[in-house]
Amino acid sequence: MSRTKLRILFLEFEYEVLCRLQAESEAVMGLINKEKVLRGVGKAVDAANNAADKVHDYAKEKELDKKAEEAVHKTENFIRENEIDKKVINAGKTLENGVISVGEKLEETFNKLF
Repeated sequence: MSRTKLRILFLEFEYEVLCRLQAESEAVMGLINKEKVLRGVGKAVDAANNAADKVHDYAKEKELDKKAEEAVHKTENFIRENEIDKKVINAGKTLENGVISVGEKLEETFNKLF
């Protein structure tokens, strides 16, 4: 998730929190120190942004996007080289034929008995 998307999510969260606070009754609102709540939400957003920055930097430093892409290509090549897709299709057809054969044998046996 990009930093921008993460920030937008937290701004939406902050907005939702503020809307819910405004919807509370006057008695409850009198007990809440709005400045403290806003500072707390702001600190939460700052902490989330810092965490997102650290994750972004770590992924960039370790080149995780390139490694993930490389792993996908290796998997695709392995499937292609070993004809895994064809083997799976053949196994499915074999299984289907086996199930049909068993069904036919059961039907034969049932007809002989009754």
